[in-house]
This record gives sequence, C-alpha cells and structure tokens, in this order.
Amino acid sequence: MLSPAHPDGRSKALFLARLGYSRDGWQRLENDLRSQLTLDAGPGKHSPYGQEYEILGWLTGPNGTGA
Repeated sequence: MLSPAHPDGRSKALFLARLGYSRDGWQRLENDLRSQLTLDAGPGKHSPYGQEYEILGWLTGPNGTGA
C-alpha cells in the first residue's frame, strides 16, 4: 500500500484509505484493480517514455464507498 507519509504517494494512499483499503488487506486492492483489466483502455497523456493509456472504471472499496 502506498504510504500516507510519502510526498509522492500520499494523496493516493489517503484516497485508497477512504475507500477502506489497508496495508493488511492489500490482496483486496490487487484483486479489485485486476478486475478493471477487462475494461477498454484509451489513450491518455504522452510521457517522456511514450504514449500512456488509461482505463476508466468504478472502484468500490471494502467499506462500500466507490469512486
């Protein structure tokens, strides 16, 4: 799980915590993210490494909150 103390990962860690994800239950987050792989990917922004792609989907956390 991302660290709420890390300057780069802090916002992601806090977002995932609000959905009910925790370090001890990282497997749930992994499974929920993997379930998104069935959705269509579309082009996102360009990076120094080339074209990025993104998957837009709904993520419902262990506490039933979705985003």
